Amino acid sequence: MRGPQQADRLRTSTIDAEAVTEPQRGEHEQRRHVRKRVLWAATLETPDGAFECIVLNVSRSGAQLRLKSPIGPQTDATLSLGSLGALKVDVVWQRGDKMGVRFRAAPEEIAQIIGQGLSL
Repeated sequence: MRGPQQADRLRTSTIDAEAVTEPQRGEHEQRRHVRKRVLWAATLETPDGAFECIVLNVSRSGAQLRLKSPIGPQTDATLSLGSLGALKVDVVWQRGDKMGVRFRAAPEEIAQIIGQGLSL
């Protein structure tokens, strides 16, 4: 039989799990393009140097990256995606080891470049 402490722990676990769930499409999302989850090795080239990173998700308008260590504020960079090529990007946010970049090319061009393996 469960005691009051176990019931509280179960209730807290449920609340915590719900709190970190991403918003459902249309609720709080204001994205113009669908994101696709990926795990691609890449390099972010900036005026301060080149930084290895992992692309976590990608859309026609941008991508979320994970870097091994945070870098200083950047507005101008190139995201090199190996055989897919290099794309000019603007860094739009950074929190800890993650950052969001916006592609400078038109969404249709990005779909042709990246969308070969994904339906963007």
